[in-house]
Amino acid sequence: MVGGGRPKQYTIPLLNKSLRLLCPCCATPTTQLIIRPPPSCCPPGSVSNWNNCCMSVVDMLIYLLGPLLICLAPAIILGLTYTFFYVMLPMLSGGPNTAIALRPQTVTDSAGAADANADATGITYTKTVCAHIAFVFFLLINVVHNYVLCVTTRSNGPSYDRVVRELAEATGFRYPETVAERVDCKRDYQEKLMARGRARRDMARARQRRRGEQQQPQPTQQVQMKIGAGSSGTAETAQSNTTASSQQNGNGSVSIVMGSDDQASQMQPKCTSSTAPEPEPAPPPLQLPNTPAWMLMDPTEWGYCTKSNQPKPPRSHYDHVTKCLVLNMDHYCPWVFNVVGYFNYRYFCNFLLYVWTAMIYGTVLSFQPFRNMNGPLFRQQVKLSKEAGYKTVQHMLRMVPTPDERTAITFAFMLCISIGIAVSVLGGFHLYLLLSAQTTIEFHGNFVKRRGAARRGTKWKNPYSLGWRRNWQLIYGSMHPLLAILPSSREPEFLPIPISGELSRRPSQSKKEEGLPLLSPARGEQRTVGSDVSNISGGDAADGKLNKRRTGAHEV
Repeated sequence: MVGGGRPKQYTIPLLNKSLRLLCPCCATPTTQLIIRPPPSCCPPGSVSNWNNCCMSVVDMLIYLLGPLLICLAPAIILGLTYTFFYVMLPMLSGGPNTAIALRPQTVTDSAGAADANADATGITYTKTVCAHIAFVFFLLINVVHNYVLCVTTRSNGPSYDRVVRELAEATGFRYPETVAERVDCKRDYQEKLMARGRARRDMARARQRRRGEQQQPQPTQQVQMKIGAGSSGTAETAQSNTTASSQQNGNGSVSIVMGSDDQASQMQPKCTSSTAPEPEPAPPPLQLPNTPAWMLMDPTEWGYCTKSNQPKPPRSHYDHVTKCLVLNMDHYCPWVFNVVGYFNYRYFCNFLLYVWTAMIYGTVLSFQPFRNMNGPLFRQQVKLSKEAGYKTVQHMLRMVPTPDERTAITFAFMLCISIGIAVSVLGGFHLYLLLSAQTTIEFHGNFVKRRGAARRGTKWKNPYSLGWRRNWQLIYGSMHPLLAILPSSREPEFLPIPISGELSRRPSQSKKEEGLPLLSPARGEQRTVGSDVSNISGGDAADGKLNKRRTGAHEV
């Protein structure tokens, strides 16, 4: 509340800039759009009620947007698939009329459609056409498979509980099971945050104090002594005083001023300062940026989520849309109507990869028909169709659309190139995040930490990054990269965070995949081949034997 119970006012800088740009005649450089919540949303004594109300409305809108996009995504896939099989393939094969395009004789539609190597749709199945069909089916299967798993994979449930227990055992955290233990865990977490908040404020005050001392100038004082001309002092005293004053004046600190006879009877020193002493100004109020609680925690330190009322593992965050705690949360995606996190991040990356490949393929394939829609080849095809005796324009030339197909070709080309550009940007960003062991949330937090370290003259390093090879393995596992991107519904192989600077294989996955070797480390990385297997909490004897066998081979 601001101003004695009045609702708090809000403004959005982006809207202010847009208003000044679109309406320069009625907007001044200081014009702002002020948002005032209704009094019913902000009753007295509730400061954050308006914020909570706005966030709830936004979360609800994003949640309702998910089903619409869930229906839109399959519609786009079906539309592009239909365009390929019923529009692009006849043009790609040239149709059964290509061979008779130059014949002057008149044939009927049924006679022209009959060909030994063509089906009822006019497609001639050559090796090139079959290769295109196989590649499209491969892309279609991978896109649909990864999209369905992105939508249906949940971030909570038995899989979450199993991974959390394994992570607690690996990090040495005693997971609370009873209500009393959870209360103690919550209290310890809050006390820890309060202590670190106080330490952070103390450090900020100390930096502010040092900065103020460095900027404050050193005052120079001068002493003025007024002595009368007819004083009772001897000439030697005056001469000695004069000598002393000349020496002090050399340093710019003391001066002697000889007065008149009226001041002879009042011989008293008077000390003044060139800079009058002023009271020290009050230090400016300490302003610290709002730092999320997870940025105050150690890389492997557990917290407590007050919204879901459960312990919060490292790198986990609470999703306000799905209302659950998510391991390695990246973001909530309305297109998949789900939150992207530890269990479905591999499916999300594969989905972006295959969608990008399909859009590039569609753009290249539809570019030539899009260019020939109104060119000389199109007019030549219309002329040849009339000369052949057809009532409608047929596919007489390769990669030249008919008048009825121009809308589908335009739709496919523009959609492929627009989605391809968008997915290229998004996929490139997530490839960087994957190889640097970051999530979208951690990317923003790490940027703040890196900038603060540069301001202090130090260099900050991501504690979860183990090199791009092992960062890849953290998401895709230890199998070959070309096999890892194929359709699969397996759970993640490693725990969400490295333990003691090494990947830690999940105990539930070690028996299934103990025969799969890890990728060779990058040059300059000092580790043994079996180090990723040795760091397993609760591993059985088979893992230990495998570790010894691998380590021995490496040492030899």
